[in-house]
Amino acid sequence: MRSVVACVLLGGGAANVWAHDPGLSTAQGDLRDGRLVLTTGFAPADAQEFLPVAVRREGSWTQEDFEQVHAPLLAMAPRLWEVQAGDKVLQPVEARVELLPEDNVSFTLVYPDAAKAGRLVLRALRIPELPGGHRQFVIVSDASGSVITKKLLSSRDLTLEVPLVTAVAGQTATEASTGEAPT
Repeated sequence: MRSVVACVLLGGGAANVWAHDPGLSTAQGDLRDGRLVLTTGFAPADAQEFLPVAVRREGSWTQEDFEQVHAPLLAMAPRLWEVQAGDKVLQPVEARVELLPEDNVSFTLVYPDAAKAGRLVLRALRIPELPGGHRQFVIVSDASGSVITKKLLSSRDLTLEVPLVTAVAGQTATEASTGEAPT
């Protein structure tokens, strides 16, 4: 896992990354059709920190284990991130939580109208609840898969700024996220 993150950090390319090592999580943001789809992956050992102590599980999770904690994880999901477009805090219109192969708990949040401002500010609100030293690698890409920005977050630095004006022909993020050329 750490080698996958190192390759992404060093290579600078967009790639699907999975988190299954405790202490390291990933988030991938995709700007498409004017919206931000933010998918965050945690190891079950880290995801359990978001649950009440009485329902926490140790070790790997089976699908049955996951089903027993799905509802509280889904209820918490919209509070994983604060997404601000300009001076407006956006609310997710869709939230999903699933247990993926390789022991990955994946949260997906969809924020509409995310590309209408000049920049987005993403704050990883729940990192301080995770064990000390936890890191989260975040990468945000446009509709063509080009990386807009990336950063390694921690409890000391929870914020990622996403500029929404691309260097390609002065396109705005809305134009880039839809694949339209400027007029």
